[in-house]
Amino acid sequence: SQDVVDLHVLPEDELRRRIEALGGPPPEPNAGRFYLVALLRQLAKAAEALEQQAAEQVETAPAPPAPPAPEPINDGRDPAELSAAELKRRLRSYGEDLLRGLTEKSE
Repeated sequence: SQDVVDLHVLPEDELRRRIEALGGPPPEPNAGRFYLVALLRQLAKAAEALEQQAAEQVETAPAPPAPPAPEPINDGRDPAELSAAELKRRLRSYGEDLLRGLTEKSE
């Protein structure tokens, strides 16, 4: 492929530098270009696999636990006797999603 050709065009010093940058072992001083390119490709594939594995672990990390539900307000009063504002205040204390649809008129 074109990637292999691009690597073969690089000077051997650059190939050695890239191998060391990827954490590979320092190659023998008399290692040939084909060996350096093959080693560099191997290290690059291994690094890519590690990155992909780390990304998958981040995606599958468990979500933080939900905050505990608030304690119900029980002051002994009958909810039918409460004002609309007091009922809304109590519902808001449980979460705004409970108020969805309360602004719509019934048919």
